Amino acid sequence: MPLGLHPSGTYPNYGDTANDTPQARIDAANALSVDLAPQGPCINISLTNLSTDTDHGTIGVYEPGVYCTAGAVTAANITLSGAGTYIFRINGALGTTALDSVILTNGASACDVFWTPIGSTTLAAGTNFIGTIIDNANFITLNDAVNWTGRALSLGAGTVTTTSNDIITVPTSCTAPVAATGGSESTPRLIPLINILKVPTPLILVWSGLVTYNYTVQNIWPNLALRNITVNDDTCGPVTLISGDVNNDGRLELTEKRYYRCTTTLSATTTNIVTVYGESDDSYRDVATDTATAIVVVSTGATITGSLTPPLINIVKIPSRLTPFTVGGGDVTYTYTVTNPGIVAMHDVVVTDDKCGPVSLIMGDTNLDHLLDINEIWIYTCDTNIYTSTKNTATAKGEANGFTVYDYAFANVYVTVPGLPKTWLTSTPWNLAILGSIFLIFWISFVVALRKRDI
Repeated sequence: MPLGLHPSGTYPNYGDTANDTPQARIDAANALSVDLAPQGPCINISLTNLSTDTDHGTIGVYEPGVYCTAGAVTAANITLSGAGTYIFRINGALGTTALDSVILTNGASACDVFWTPIGSTTLAAGTNFIGTIIDNANFITLNDAVNWTGRALSLGAGTVTTTSNDIITVPTSCTAPVAATGGSESTPRLIPLINILKVPTPLILVWSGLVTYNYTVQNIWPNLALRNITVNDDTCGPVTLISGDVNNDGRLELTEKRYYRCTTTLSATTTNIVTVYGESDDSYRDVATDTATAIVVVSTGATITGSLTPPLINIVKIPSRLTPFTVGGGDVTYTYTVTNPGIVAMHDVVVTDDKCGPVSLIMGDTNLDHLLDINEIWIYTCDTNIYTSTKNTATAKGEANGFTVYDYAFANVYVTVPGLPKTWLTSTPWNLAILGSIFLIFWISFVVALRKRDI
């Protein structure tokens, strides 16, 4: 359905052949699969009526976040409270009952509300609805006298059906800000980055015993603090915060490290994964995430030998673009910092990126022995062109003593989507220059690596 207000009727895939808008279809599909789908973590909704659910918090009131349902739901008389992004990931059909309303308060904007049902949508007569529905291949049906502030976007074989009394109004506030007087610019959206390092003690056990996992969480973007830090280990719990919030403000700043710990008993060789999440300390609440993997060997022999010691590896990835591109995208340089937090040197170290290649080693092997020693910092880079919002994953691999270990780093680079303001989430498109120069990235990388060595 073409963007805007339309007469009654059924509109397949943005309109008929004469009025088709293929770029809009592409933009909407990118918004659904690239921008909205990766967002998390989910706040699970167990009930079928959003107005009565209590899993998420206050009954009938929703704050910015990603809400995931187990099946079809009714969006009946709910309030969206607070500035930020609302994503309702509906695992089924979406509906309303007659005269239902979605209400905005405390700075919530129709520009920032997204519904992504996997089933058909039916809005009952007299519904006052808010937000953009992006449906991959199903039907969006508006009954009589629906008043909708947002967009109805049905892709593939889906259609949008309206009546003559329906009103669909595209939000007027979703426009890019202009430079303020005096040459200053509005505060841009900054993309958060986070890193977690995990070191088990000991790395080797005989038969069985206690292992303590020590985790160091660090914010690696100097201009944006993080909040609501959560750490979860898939085989050890609970993970407990030990120290790190030096000024007790609840924020993770560049000058701080958060130290966590978890102790468990192992009776077999175990590989486990810890995941950290953090939110940007601004109105956008963008989510940054990272993981760390470690191996603890449980020997069945009477003694422990050094040849059984598994290695550890850590990677940090920083894109040169940490604010959204304007429409069309641009060039990005990814800088990767690889370190060895273990006690054995690694050989055959390789860094790859699922959205950029080749990844090239530019410095770090100071003694030219092709081994990643425990006191070395290896720096890699990769250049690419981003034309759509991209989330990519870098992988660092190393080997020692017959073990192969991996670590991963994640980053987002956003590109403004034409015709769908704010579909790259939480704020209007920003027309800003890229972050400094690549030397600043090197500086951040070295600071991060040096700090991680001082655990």
